[in-house]
Amino acid sequence: MRARRHHLVDLAVAVAVVGATVWIVRGGLSPSPVAPSSASPTTPATPSPTASVHVTSAYIIDGDTLTVLWDGHEVTLRLENIDAPELAHDGAPAQCLAAEAKTALQVLAPKGTPLSIVDSGLDRYGRTLAGVYLPDGRLANAELVRVGLAAPFVVGSDVRLLPPVRAAQDVAAAAGTGLFAPTGCTIPGRVASAGNDLDALEKQAANKASLSLLAPKVAAMNVTLTTLASELSGGSRNALVDGLPSATRDTLTRQVREFTTRLAIVRESLTGPR
Repeated sequence: MRARRHHLVDLAVAVAVVGATVWIVRGGLSPSPVAPSSASPTTPATPSPTASVHVTSAYIIDGDTLTVLWDGHEVTLRLENIDAPELAHDGAPAQCLAAEAKTALQVLAPKGTPLSIVDSGLDRYGRTLAGVYLPDGRLANAELVRVGLAAPFVVGSDVRLLPPVRAAQDVAAAAGTGLFAPTGCTIPGRVASAGNDLDALEKQAANKASLSLLAPKVAAMNVTLTTLASELSGGSRNALVDGLPSATRDTLTRQVREFTTRLAIVRESLTGPR
């Protein structure tokens, strides 16, 4: 009888061991996640898009890109759903406000700043697309747009952060700040400057200024207006244009067309009887 009882106990233990093994294999335990074999030794595996990861700011590259320390590795982040003016690269000059955008991100997230990020994978350059949250909870992506130093930007179906970014764009537009400024190198500023120069040119033509004086100015004005028209048409990526609401772009486009017509009249006056 005692032998039979021992046999039953041994059988119960064996069943329990087998059951526990099956439970573990089926996911009863949650082991620590392991990076996929494709992950490089210097790049951590991309976490779930809904996961918040804590990193530390390391270096600001430009107005929408920075490097961070992530699990001891340096990783490049591209701020999701925004686009800042480009710094000089590959022989192309820096765009208006590019330096200001970089400085703004440096102020928001100087080296050593603890950040929380929510990412949605890699872009075609291998950078991690991310929403970057500052220690006080503000979304850095939206803050750069709020001061007019970045534009809403969409790649494919990536629209997760557009609502706060669009709201920040409205704030910048209402304040006339950054790329909305009516003076300087911004698109509104250049259109306004072209209008002032055209006013002066028309007055000189009306006062019968010499052809040798006006012809170079007319040619330069033509180049300015042609360039503005091309930029406003959206022929190439430009945060300074892309950041403007469609109604603002339409208004500026109409102004440039009006200036072009007025310039043609001035040009005709130079070739007529004097």
